Amino acid sequence: VASLAVIGLGVLAVSLVDRGGRLGDLLPGATGREAVGDWLGLPSLQHRLVVAPVLALSAALARADDRVIDAGVLAAGRIAVAVSGLDDRGVDAVAEGTARGLGRAGLESRRLQTGLSHHYFVLGAVGLVAIAAILAIGR
Repeated sequence: VASLAVIGLGVLAVSLVDRGGRLGDLLPGATGREAVGDWLGLPSLQHRLVVAPVLALSAALARADDRVIDAGVLAAGRIAVAVSGLDDRGVDAVAEGTARGLGRAGLESRRLQTGLSHHYFVLGAVGLVAIAAILAIGR
C-alpha cells in the first residue's frame, strides 16, 4: 500500500511540475533534457528488441511466400495451361472429328436420294439383310 502511495505522489508531483512546462528546466543542462526527451533510451531499446526482429521476421516470411506459396500458384497456372492444351488437342479434336464424320455421312446419305424407286427397294432389301444378320449373330 505504501509503495502505491509513493507512486501516486510521484505521478502527482510530476504532473504538477509539468503543468507549467517547467519539467525540462529542472534538469541540469541540455544532456538531461535529451535523456528525458528520449525516455531514457526506451525508443532505441524498443527498436532493437521489438521493431528490428519483427521487420526481420516479416522479410523472412515475405521471402518464404515468394518462394513457396507463389511457386505453388504459378505451378498450378502452368498445369492449367498444359491441361487446356490437352483439351484443345484431345477433346476438341474428337468433337470436331465427330462433326466432320456426321457432315460427311449427311452428304453421302443425300447421294442415295435419287428419286428412283428401284434404288429405294435395293436399299430396303440391304437393310433387311443387315438386320437379319445382326439378329442371327446375336442368338
